[in-house]
Amino acid sequence: MAFNQFQYYSGTLPGKIRKQPTDPESAETAYKVNRVRTFEKSWQSGREWLQEDPETQ
Repeated sequence: MAFNQFQYYSGTLPGKIRKQPTDPESAETAYKVNRVRTFEKSWQSGREWLQEDPETQ
């Protein structure tokens, strides 16, 4: 990698270090548990076979 393609600008700030989740699986599971899925009527346009199932809500 050629480092001559990078330019130095005075007054620039160093980049931020991103925080990594300690357990990515638990973060994904928490998202899925808290997610509320509602039926959108717009999904039926072009899909006449798609029906709302009130039991799954």
